[in-house]
Amino acid sequence: MKALVAEKFPQADKIKLFFGCPDTEYDHKCSSRQYAHALHLKNIICVCQAFEKLPTKNKFGIFLHEFGHILGSPDEDKADDFIEKHFKIYIAYTGRKELQEV
Repeated sequence: MKALVAEKFPQADKIKLFFGCPDTEYDHKCSSRQYAHALHLKNIICVCQAFEKLPTKNKFGIFLHEFGHILGSPDEDKADDFIEKHFKIYIAYTGRKELQEV
């Protein structure tokens, strides 16, 4: 996923993944739809441990959404719009938890 984004935005190579961020773990306990966040730490996408159990389509959707935050906008909708505009990938929100997916 990172390689795809970095083809258009080389600065994406600097973005790292942090599994088990205490803030993300707390957020997931408070809201079962919350698996990741960005902008909490510079160039880092934080994900909770439960993220690993998600289907691939949700993982991709969540990662793209978080890349959209770091490279595009802190606004929820604008993060998705950034990905759609630059990569022609629509991030859908489906299922009972309304998780991102592609």
